[in-house]
Amino acid sequence: MIQESCFIAEQFLKKGDWIKVRESIIDNDSQFRDKKATSIRQFNEISLRLKTLTKEQLTILVKNNIENKKLIIAIAIAKAYQVIFEFINEVLRNKYLLFDTILFDSDFERFFEAKSLIHPEVLEISDNTKKKLKTVLYRILEQTGLISDIKTKIIQRPYIPNEILEAITKDNSDLLRIFLFTDSEIINANAKKV
Repeated sequence: MIQESCFIAEQFLKKGDWIKVRESIIDNDSQFRDKKATSIRQFNEISLRLKTLTKEQLTILVKNNIENKKLIIAIAIAKAYQVIFEFINEVLRNKYLLFDTILFDSDFERFFEAKSLIHPEVLEISDNTKKKLKTVLYRILEQTGLISDIKTKIIQRPYIPNEILEAITKDNSDLLRIFLFTDSEIINANAKKV
């Protein structure tokens, strides 16, 4: 969905209004027009993520190379879905900082169980839904470069260019956690901001 996200972000930067962008895309754009219900659902999902980004981050998304686009989309996903931010921060980041660079299914299971203690409604999720959630999460981690691939699930820290580092720090330096930054690196990034 990188291409679609960039297209929608570009339209927003031109029009400056999400309602106008939605109307324009759903009604006029051929890549969204073919299956209207699917298009509306896809637009809503992408725009939910993109609305979390600052104008600077949207501009970076539109004007950068594919690797940097993935980084901005990772930010959007983490901002839109608290549970994904928590998984990356509590599981991926902690494992990476302890030099434990393989993500196991059991890590997901432990995280899920821990969340069920705080949110008992999680226990009501069927095994099939939980399996789908895990698959989607792994796909997101792979597509944003935080794991090597879905099969081996080697945790990797992506390179963050200064332009993106500054855009994140201006917004919320805690977001650097999704890129596996240490606490001291986050403090240093904040110090450079001042």
